[in-house]
Amino acid sequence: MLERRRLVLIANPAASQFTGGTHREVLARLRAEFEVDAQWPETAEAVIEVATKATNDHVDVVVAMGGDGVVNKVVNGIAGSATALGIIPVGTTNVLAAIMGIDPDPIKATAQIVSHPISKPINLAKITLDDGDSVYATFAAGVGFDAEVVRRAEQTPNKKLFMGGFHYAKTSANVLWSQFRHRLPTLRVTLDDGSHDAVVAMIEVHWPYTYFGRVPLSLAKDAPAHGFHVAGLDQLPIRRVPSIAWAALRGSSWDGVRGGFQALNKDSVLVEADPPAYVQADGDVLGLASRIEIESVPDGVLILA
Repeated sequence: MLERRRLVLIANPAASQFTGGTHREVLARLRAEFEVDAQWPETAEAVIEVATKATNDHVDVVVAMGGDGVVNKVVNGIAGSATALGIIPVGTTNVLAAIMGIDPDPIKATAQIVSHPISKPINLAKITLDDGDSVYATFAAGVGFDAEVVRRAEQTPNKKLFMGGFHYAKTSANVLWSQFRHRLPTLRVTLDDGSHDAVVAMIEVHWPYTYFGRVPLSLAKDAPAHGFHVAGLDQLPIRRVPSIAWAALRGSSWDGVRGGFQALNKDSVLVEADPPAYVQADGDVLGLASRIEIESVPDGVLILA
């Protein structure tokens, strides 16, 4: 008799679409095919610890049952290992799951995992801050305005839960009006072909991503052939908002927006902030930093999709 593959299921009961009944059904379906260890870590750090232990124990698959936050933390525990990532999306936006074509219905997503799809490697971005600590991003990262919007949105989690993408859109408008419409550049974005002054720097690892439901955000017309895309703006006056929004929705060149810049298929970027600026990875705020190094990690994690 063949030995059954081992799987760790990491669930976040605080996720917006999580229910106990769904968890029980997911667990039953997984146990029909895998030897399953169900875990309920209480903190983000604990999620990483459980996922890291799974790789050390040579577990075949770690499944993140939650939103983008728990997916990101699982990836930060298993990146660079032979352990594959599975996703059962029960969060608000479920960005990586959508990009990878994982069914948004948690029971159907479970069926995809049970069908034993071949694991495939995907690229990551490694973000290193002032203190030398590094964090992986799976689909996007941002410094300045982008991260400030995420920080403000997370301050009212109930609105995020019930309003979803509209909450992010409203928060973006509030942050722009109250903090950024008159701000001068405080970021220096250095690429291999030059530097740019900016109030926002955005990194797109996988394409397209979005926090706004079915509305995609694209820094280019096509997915990165390697590395990641980078785009930014030197200022955010209200009069530029229509052209910025049009570029993001259409994937058109940010070079065409006044004060904008775009760099495609880059393997590294350095962002220096004075004063320190907020940084986000996959919609999770990492804190304030004055020096942010971002590097591409080819085939950084295996994913069942």
